[in-house]
Amino acid sequence: MQRSFAASNGFSNLALILVLKQMSGAMSSAFLTCLLYIFIPAGFSLECWSCETTGRNCQGQRQTCPIDYEECGVLQLERSFGQNKQTTVKNCTQSNNCGKELAVFNMGKRRTILGKISCCTADDCKSINPLRPRKTTVNKFRCPSCYSVHGVCVEESMECSGDEHYCAQLFQTPSTGGNTVTIMKGCGNKAYCDQMEKFASAAKMRLLETSHCVLASRAASIIPELFGLFLFSHAGLLFVTGLP
Repeated sequence: MQRSFAASNGFSNLALILVLKQMSGAMSSAFLTCLLYIFIPAGFSLECWSCETTGRNCQGQRQTCPIDYEECGVLQLERSFGQNKQTTVKNCTQSNNCGKELAVFNMGKRRTILGKISCCTADDCKSINPLRPRKTTVNKFRCPSCYSVHGVCVEESMECSGDEHYCAQLFQTPSTGGNTVTIMKGCGNKAYCDQMEKFASAAKMRLLETSHCVLASRAASIIPELFGLFLFSHAGLLFVTGLP
C-alpha cells in the first residue's frame, strides 16, 4: 500500500481521518464519506496494485483508490474443477473485507471452491501465499448437493466437513451475457456465504437473487428430480438478476 502526503498537511489529514473514524459510529457511512471528500485535500491518497489473472500472481499498475476504500487487497480463488482453476485479483478494497477466514464451498464429488481476500501494504502485495487446505473432518451436518451448467440439478445428500455449517445454493449466469444458468449446491462456511458475490464476480459470474445460504441441519432436504425439472422449466419466472 502506497500513501502519498502533501508535506504541509499530511499529518493533519491523517489526524482528521482518525477523528472521523472515531465518529463513524454516530453517523451514516454516506455522511462520513461526504465529510472525507470535503475536508481531505488531494495531497492524501491511497494507491494499490491493480491486476487480474487466471494464475497465482500478477503485478499490473498502481491505481489511486476511491476515498472510502481504505486498504489494498488480494482476492484468491481456487476451484478443483472447470477450466480456470485459479483466479487472482489485486485492487483497492474496504477494511471490512480484511481478516476473514478461508472461504469454503464444498459440493461433494471433489468439487470445491476456496477463496480468500487478504489485505496488504506496500510491496507485501506483490507476493502471494498459496491458500491453505480446507478442513476435511466430517462435522455431522448435511446439505443438498449438486452441480449443473444446464439448469437441471439432481440433488443428493452430502456430509459437510470442518467449519461448513451452512447449506449454500448458488444460481448464476455469465457476467459477459447469456441465459445459461449454472446451479451449485453444497456445504459452505460463513466466510464463503458472507462473500459469495465477490467470489462469483471474480469468476466472471453474476449471482441471481435466489442464491442464498441457510444454517445446515442434521438432515438435508432433497428436491426430487422432477421438481428440479419443474424449476428449470420455469427459470424465466423464478430467477431474476440481483446484481448490477
